[in-house]
Amino acid sequence: LLLPTTVTPTGVADLPGELAMAWCQVLVRVVLVACALAALAEADSLRPRPVAQVSQLLPAEHYLSTAADMRGARAASADAAATAPQLTVLVKFSDTALVRARGTSIDAQDLECKQHIDEVLERFRQDGLQLLSIFGNVGTELEAFLDRAQQASGNQEADLRGITRIVVPGSDISKMVEVGHALEATQCVEYISTEFDSVEPPCSDNFDDRETPDFKYRQTYLGPDPGMDVDWAQSQGADGRDVHYSDVEYALLHDHEDLPNVRMGRGEPHSEVVQWHDHGTASVAIAVGLNNSQGVVGIAPAAEAAFYTEMSTTDWGWSRVQAVFDAVSHSRPGDIVLLEMQTTGPREADAEHPYVYLPAETNRAVWEVVKAATDAGVIVVAAAGNGYLDTWGSYSLDGPLYQLPYWRAWGDSGAIIVGAGSPDALHEKMAFSEYGSRVDVHAWGMYVLTAGYG
Repeated sequence: LLLPTTVTPTGVADLPGELAMAWCQVLVRVVLVACALAALAEADSLRPRPVAQVSQLLPAEHYLSTAADMRGARAASADAAATAPQLTVLVKFSDTALVRARGTSIDAQDLECKQHIDEVLERFRQDGLQLLSIFGNVGTELEAFLDRAQQASGNQEADLRGITRIVVPGSDISKMVEVGHALEATQCVEYISTEFDSVEPPCSDNFDDRETPDFKYRQTYLGPDPGMDVDWAQSQGADGRDVHYSDVEYALLHDHEDLPNVRMGRGEPHSEVVQWHDHGTASVAIAVGLNNSQGVVGIAPAAEAAFYTEMSTTDWGWSRVQAVFDAVSHSRPGDIVLLEMQTTGPREADAEHPYVYLPAETNRAVWEVVKAATDAGVIVVAAAGNGYLDTWGSYSLDGPLYQLPYWRAWGDSGAIIVGAGSPDALHEKMAFSEYGSRVDVHAWGMYVLTAGYG
């Protein structure tokens, strides 16, 4: 850097062109090295993030049989989805590799990983393979959110930009699984998570659609035990004022007369998920229904409300992880995000009940976003799940099946997980509600008067 120069009022130095260019190149390198050293110093001061221990991607036959079972269940349901179940396969590349997927190409800091992943892309090029970062359309707010979480918690967060979706024409399950196995073999993958779209919301059939929710006096859950003493809390000024509340699920009737002005954080719900608009309407009304002497009154009617659909009209697929991120990244410390969703555990062919509903965060990619959110001070509330799909029963989240031991090994995400309880003074677990040491609390699981469904 010690070059003979004459300082000018407008430039760094008065140098011959080639010499000036060389000086600038050296300066840029010095700045980049300084930034890298600063980042390393910051990273060294954080508690290291444990590497996820998850099951390997299962054979394609497992997912094909699950899709067939789900298709049969939907065909028998009055709320059957218009399309066959679609599998989403998400690959989380290792934090150190810093993989950035861009469709038919990738960038990576780890050049060996880049070579191996490029080979996979080339191998499946004729099959129309694309690798797309699920946060590819998110700007610097992603890094700002992760930095906020790290500064608040002292924990190193996951490289969320490394979460990548496998996309093939027609969402061919066999081909996506084949690609997933090939990527696992590169040794650059931390985990692969899979999930079928449009799993019904929790408690979606526990409302009485013959009743029109007109009267607050029937919202007995707002009163004293066996209610939650909401009326008393509101009389003391605890009405949600200055709190931002976000609901993340499929759809709602945002122009319902008993709802406030609910901001649609991801735009309008896609036609494939609007069938569940009553569920979203019911959930949001319980929280923020207008206090206007008509219909129902919300638990926190003065809170500012937003809604984030899991699949909007602008999405290129089912987007649960992105929806959760959008909600938490637009929340401040102390704000509340409700995950009104559940997922199905991996099929246990030899178990009495092959399928069970589980908390959404048993999907590792969802868990990553939730953990970062709670580290940043956002309050995340999530459903425990509705138990078995084929009977009125439930499974302990402390049990050995459905790959639950992997989920428990990740540690506590910080979310408040809520089960369903009886609406009486006994406060007993509802038969369909999941339970176990990870369930923090329960709320009424039936006789909840609210908007929608009528």
